[in-house]
Amino acid sequence: MTERVLRAGCGAVHHVVTEGFEQYPKFLAMMVIRLKGTPLVPTSTIDLAWRTHQLALSTYAAQMHALVGYVVNHDDSDYDQTKARIAEAAQVMPTAWRTVVDEDYHHPKVAGVGAAMPETRPRADALRNTSSGTGARRRLAPA
Repeated sequence: MTERVLRAGCGAVHHVVTEGFEQYPKFLAMMVIRLKGTPLVPTSTIDLAWRTHQLALSTYAAQMHALVGYVVNHDDSDYDQTKARIAEAAQVMPTAWRTVVDEDYHHPKVAGVGAAMPETRPRADALRNTSSGTGARRRLAPA
């Protein structure tokens, strides 16, 4: 996601932030209704909003207690078992999201920013000449 945002520029930053903050309340609603057997895995934009919410720890804790009765742990640990559980849950999340929210999980309709993050050509500074002069594209490093 970082590379796409960097390529697309400030319009994409606005889109990512707006999408995250529009989708996050829907994700919280999914926590409340908690479809039986459906673990929740956020998209990267929802994850950004979720982590931002957690920065205000006492507010986050109070709001989670009010919504679901406990503080929801954001488990993205680096253990193989956790990674496998997250990967498996990510496969069923789009169907559960469609059932509850009635929209595409990975391509939501976000008011004021269009249906998808703008796709643009690579920035000029993302290109470099190699010693052979072929102008091969260089990967942008995540921020």
